[in-house]
Amino acid sequence: MSTNLDFDHLSELYKTDPQAFEQLRKREIEKLISKAPEKSQRRLRGLQFQIDAKRQINKDKPYRAYMEISKMMHESFNKLNHELNQFCGRRSYYRE
Repeated sequence: MSTNLDFDHLSELYKTDPQAFEQLRKREIEKLISKAPEKSQRRLRGLQFQIDAKRQINKDKPYRAYMEISKMMHESFNKLNHELNQFCGRRSYYRE
């Protein structure tokens, strides 16, 4: 089964049938996680659980959900950057 994942299609699906959009979203995420190495799948499912929880908590405030998820991404990037700088012997400005 071919799935149309372009923005216009997804936007229209979200507007006309949010339940179908949500089912498609979950299915596509699961397909992607299933393609990851087995040792990474548990971590990815945990991360997706956190993302879904932030979306659920802020379901009436989608911008807030976006900000919370964006904050998670920035924190993860900052940790990775800190570790990379430590590995390379450079100063890092990361603060927990």
